[in-house]
Amino acid sequence: MSVVDRTYHYVYTDVLPEDCGLAPEKRRTGLFLRTAQDLSGPKVWSTARKLAGPLPPGTLVRVARAKGMQRWAVSYTCQRPANAPGGPVADICLQYTADLNLDGIGALKLYADPVEAGRSAAYLGLRSGGDGSGRYDRSAHFWMTDAEGNLDTPAIYPNKAGFLTWLDRLAPTASGRDASSLYGRPVYWGTWTVRPIGAQ
Repeated sequence: MSVVDRTYHYVYTDVLPEDCGLAPEKRRTGLFLRTAQDLSGPKVWSTARKLAGPLPPGTLVRVARAKGMQRWAVSYTCQRPANAPGGPVADICLQYTADLNLDGIGALKLYADPVEAGRSAAYLGLRSGGDGSGRYDRSAHFWMTDAEGNLDTPAIYPNKAGFLTWLDRLAPTASGRDASSLYGRPVYWGTWTVRPIGAQ
């Protein structure tokens, strides 16, 4: 949840309304938004507004106002393209909108076609973790935020645009356990920087 201009923005994934009647394995998900001005009363949230979709199965998306900018930052699970360094492995992707207009989130092209493959050129190129054979998992990623849910960084990284954490279910645990549970898996972190570029 991100608070911008005294408005709470709750961005989440859910089943697309047109797929609710399908069998669970055939249901697709999308990215939705609800907003509220005051959380103290009943039924304070707006009706759901679809921002993007359909998304690949199991997609995890985070949205927050970018640090020091009037833009939304959108991070999401993805696969690197086959021609990327390291090949088509799991990664975390990151994109910024042009401004704080919420329509900009839906305007981002999160995935290349076919969407179900989850490939994106906006990958961060994470290298930590893995099972030693070239397979990686980037689960449960999150980032540091301020008290209003917007991107922030530790004081020792004032020039960084964000501080990201994730875990790898394929990396060996200290106990040597092989189960794919999120609990007890190695956790990694990284930072990133943002710089302006000319029109392409």
